[in-house]
Amino acid sequence: MKEDIVGIWEIELSAGEAHITTGGTNTTNYPPGNGQTIVFSGSGAFERRKYDTVIFKGVYSLKHKEDCQPRQGNIVLTTDEYSNIYGDYISIDSGKLFISSSNCMEDGGYSIYRRIQ
Repeated sequence: MKEDIVGIWEIELSAGEAHITTGGTNTTNYPPGNGQTIVFSGSGAFERRKYDTVIFKGVYSLKHKEDCQPRQGNIVLTTDEYSNIYGDYISIDSGKLFISSSNCMEDGGYSIYRRIQ
């Protein structure tokens, strides 16, 4: 999986927890060229960028971990970024990187990234 994740990925969609008033999900679609990218290197380096500005720079790791409910792959991405201390489940399909919270989390969220390089 590590060789599959290496590259530059731009956010396409993010969906968060259910809205307390409407019951709907907080979903945002991002157009191509929005500049919000994550970069994974083969050496384990990780960057979050907004266009050419590095917002966060650190390291990442991938490991297999069973989730509460069955899911495809069971691969967890962790980084040394504070907001990612528990890790997120990832999968790659048709040039898209899917990052989601554990099925154990009530009202979790997910993001979809498109490969740009």
